[in-house]
Amino acid sequence: MSHNIIKIGESNPDQVGTLAVKVRDFVGNPSNRNVLGYTTSANYTHTLSPRIERDTIASLIVTSGGTVSAYAYDVSDLTVWQYNKFNILDTNYITSNSATGSYVPFTSSSWVKSLTLNSTSLQGKALRVEACHMAGGLTGSEYIKYQWGIGTDADLTTYTPIGNIAEQNEHYNQKAYGHYVVGTTDVYLGLKVVDVNGTVTNMNNAGIQIMSYINVSIL
Repeated sequence: MSHNIIKIGESNPDQVGTLAVKVRDFVGNPSNRNVLGYTTSANYTHTLSPRIERDTIASLIVTSGGTVSAYAYDVSDLTVWQYNKFNILDTNYITSNSATGSYVPFTSSSWVKSLTLNSTSLQGKALRVEACHMAGGLTGSEYIKYQWGIGTDADLTTYTPIGNIAEQNEHYNQKAYGHYVVGTTDVYLGLKVVDVNGTVTNMNNAGIQIMSYINVSIL
């Protein structure tokens, strides 16, 4: 007598008919922390699991402002950060762009003005970005306001805001947050100056008093 053998993926039933099914029998080879997720093209496939913890892909912390002189910010400038302070964990996800052009307070290959988000690696992933940017020491009525934005060029000549407007003045310094889901094309991420009053300069040793930081994470 012949019998049909039920087989799922690479799994066969044992002598008593028990069939031990593994996730990879359905969807190939998932990675750690992947779960089954429905897609219109392939029914069920493996995808990133929903979670509270985040995967940091870029970060920066400075407790001094570097050796550059003080240059004033204008509205529409990008805030600039020291390149050698940046910690980019995977350049397949994100790369940095040097402080060049007319949308920075000064030009230098040792400083960063924006970040390129690689759509090939990040497509469909949600990013959370945050920063606290300490400009040169402010007094009296001086202030600077900045906001995370996404643009189609490294200067963010035109950009879409993706978070709150944060302000630094003599009394306090607010955090800037942003949230963005990466699409099918590469885009540029930067912290844009949206308003400024007085002579507010880039970070430098003479003016910085507290820690500044950037964090870019995949949710």
